Amino acid sequence: MSRYVHQLLAGALLLGGLVISAYLLFRSIALEGDAAGAADVCSAIFGKGCDATLRDPFSKRLGIPLAGWGVLYFASLLLLLVLGRVLDEGFRRATHAAAALLVLVGGAVSVGLVASLVAGAFPLCPLCLVVNGLNLLVVVPVVRAGGQPFREVARDWGRGLRYLGGAKVADPLAARWRVVGFLCVGLAFVAIYQWILIEGDRAAARNKEIDPAQVVASFEAAPRVEIPADPEAPVLGPPTGRVEVVVFSDAFCPHCRAFWADAKQLVARYRGAVRIVFRHFPLDPPCNASVPKP
Repeated sequence: MSRYVHQLLAGALLLGGLVISAYLLFRSIALEGDAAGAADVCSAIFGKGCDATLRDPFSKRLGIPLAGWGVLYFASLLLLLVLGRVLDEGFRRATHAAAALLVLVGGAVSVGLVASLVAGAFPLCPLCLVVNGLNLLVVVPVVRAGGQPFREVARDWGRGLRYLGGAKVADPLAARWRVVGFLCVGLAFVAIYQWILIEGDRAAARNKEIDPAQVVASFEAAPRVEIPADPEAPVLGPPTGRVEVVVFSDAFCPHCRAFWADAKQLVARYRGAVRIVFRHFPLDPPCNASVPKP
């Protein structure tokens, strides 16, 4: 087959892997929060859900689900192949060499994951088997997408390593442009990773239930600290107010600043009876022992 056929086949397989990984990722994020209403494609197609696998502790690495790593992997490979298709010949060889190295590493990881699923180390996930199968099928098309034999691809790896090690090249400007291209792929990788990380944390936070009794018990169990009065602390209201309210606040906090509008109304309503003392938390030494002076 020609390299163009390999490129089309690789693109189709990578796109399929990306779509399935994206679904598994969104399902994983939904399971972090409230999964009610989220489509269970796995059960609809195979009659067996993937949720047990997605909830398994092993299915989360470096803060994001394995499906998220699948999205990053397939998206990076697609981006490398697209860059190699639209840029010059020299960059095409470099991107295909990088894609070939990445797909070989990914293929080895897929072999391990499939073996673990089949051996019963984790709950069986049909869609996980499909996406790893697609990844194994895409190895040859990606390696051959550049049009050169494998030995030439290996030589490109060697040339790239020597360049990173400081070796001189015939065209330094072109080499630096290739580095810029790879940095763009890396930035896209980091941006997607951060988005997945943030979405997972948001879903978990939405599903977190607060037990008022537990909050009160935690407050009552906390050690009591005597904080001496500060006669020089700013005061809102008359100095002779019968009720003194000491407020630990932070001038840099927008919610703390909004509170003082209510505080002014309180002092005005109970004119002459209430005085509010401002203490700067956490930049007050009695509150924060690491601060040497106010």
